Amino acid sequence: MERKPHDKVVVFDPNAAHCEIYEIKHSAKATPQQYRFLVEDGKCAQTEHRFGPIVAKRVLYRGTSFKEGEVEYVNVEEYLKNLLGTGEGRVL
Repeated sequence: MERKPHDKVVVFDPNAAHCEIYEIKHSAKATPQQYRFLVEDGKCAQTEHRFGPIVAKRVLYRGTSFKEGEVEYVNVEEYLKNLLGTGEGRVL
């Protein structure tokens, strides 16, 4: 069985002393196993110890944006448009 690499990103805001964590997927399909690392207590505790409180947990993927508990699924195209200030509505 071939293992695929996991794309994880931590975005740290040093002025606010908090962070956001992301899983980046190349799929339009949403499954609970995609965000398992975002909600794993041990990994979250390690991240918060190093970067401060986690204020957002997001999966960037190609599908429709929605929220699943504490995790936001965000369409990557919408996310990038919002970063550039060209999106219709603020996703973040």
